[in-house]
Amino acid sequence: MGLSIKKELRVLGKHSSVYGLAAVLNGLVGFLLLPVYTRYLTTTDYGTLEILYFVVTIISITMSVGIGEAMSRFYFDRKEQSERDTVVSTTYIGYGVFSMACSLALVSCAGMISNLVFDTRDMTVECALVLATMGTNFMLDTGFGYFRVAQKSVHVTIHSVSKLLLTISLNILFLVGLDMGVKGILLGTLVANTSIGLVMTIPILRKIGLRLSIPVLKQMVRYGLPLIPSSMAIYLIIAADRYFVKEYIGLAEAGLYTLGYKFGVLVGTFVTAPFNTIWYPRRFEYFNEENSEKMYARIFTYFMSVVTLGVVAVSIFAPDIIKIMTTEKFWPAFQIVPIIALSQLFHSLFYHFSIGISYFKKTIYFTYINIMTAVVNLSLNFLLIPTFGIWGAAWSTVITYVVRASLTFYFSNRLCPLEFETVRVLKLFLAGGIAYLLGGYIDTGSSWLNLIIKIGPLAGFVGLLYVLRFFTDGELKTAWDAIGRLRARFSDRMT
Repeated sequence: MGLSIKKELRVLGKHSSVYGLAAVLNGLVGFLLLPVYTRYLTTTDYGTLEILYFVVTIISITMSVGIGEAMSRFYFDRKEQSERDTVVSTTYIGYGVFSMACSLALVSCAGMISNLVFDTRDMTVECALVLATMGTNFMLDTGFGYFRVAQKSVHVTIHSVSKLLLTISLNILFLVGLDMGVKGILLGTLVANTSIGLVMTIPILRKIGLRLSIPVLKQMVRYGLPLIPSSMAIYLIIAADRYFVKEYIGLAEAGLYTLGYKFGVLVGTFVTAPFNTIWYPRRFEYFNEENSEKMYARIFTYFMSVVTLGVVAVSIFAPDIIKIMTTEKFWPAFQIVPIIALSQLFHSLFYHFSIGISYFKKTIYFTYINIMTAVVNLSLNFLLIPTFGIWGAAWSTVITYVVRASLTFYFSNRLCPLEFETVRVLKLFLAGGIAYLLGGYIDTGSSWLNLIIKIGPLAGFVGLLYVLRFFTDGELKTAWDAIGRLRARFSDRMT
């Protein structure tokens, strides 16, 4: 059993690190351009962008008819590579045709949508740009999905780097060079996504062929349709708070909340998301193997170790990084970062708790869970944001993810009993809480000095785990052996 865990960890580490690099590269667009955005955009502009993305994502979820999510599940149901290729090709055709048709229809209604969302038609061009981007994104969604199920992690990185460089170049050209404001960012995204999508799609279709299987398409739609209200509910959980902030407090506050939120979800972007891209499909391969539940439990513990460390790091470093990278008008955003980071810890639980539901294809449970959670989230936003502003939005997010994780555990555990190393995980949370208290309130008056000093409490997280007897004898032995090998290599080089 130990060997199987080590082997799986090596596979997960290899591919997750590459997917993590891809996520970092995609996330770098926002961070590398943050000093530019905060100087060429107002907080109101920032809020406007977020509301546009909110609206278009809601529409995109419906347009996908769940086919994209179904691809990875049906891909592994097929044993022959030709059958797997047919699943991917069918996804391209079915998802693509429907997406493009809907996008064209919606672009013609951009003025009406602008009036509905912003109470003015002044945003017609902006709405048209995001709706057009939505129509071509099926190429990116399906292409990256194919690379992940086929474990072509290097391809993910190559195309992510290309998209990163092109997006940055176009954003600087349109925003700084041509002073196009929000329109420039949206136009740059449209050109970059469409270009990279075509570069990905053409070689893939040449390799797998262009085949449409109506039976497979029907099965995928049947599997995916229950996921639409579920996915809709998920996105409402994630993004509805910004719309409430905009309605009750204003676009400027929505912009501040969005910036703080982007920092808070870094753990989800750079740890949870890349890990799940490889672990989500692979866990189905081991479901029926002997003692697989023990392997799941151990991998969950290691994953939570990284997530907890990430939450602490984001929480204590983000305030100083925001002050360094942005202008003073954006500084209040740092206040909500620790709360949003905490929400990401609970958010990550969902992906591990849901294995029974996914394996037995009881996707209707996801609909129940996410709709119930969305109702909780919308109710909390309605009650808390008018009184507590962005603080109310942040705490609504935490409570929502706690409820979602609890419901997922309940339903999935009924189908498949879940096993976890509960005591070890609680020790992780205790060590993380202490590390945050030690580092979160350091303020010397210099952001650069704060960053240096805060490395101490972050490093102390590992020491706290040792004191709490978190590590097993086997893990300590492996760690000391690794340190010994490093020392030996260093000594050999010195001599």
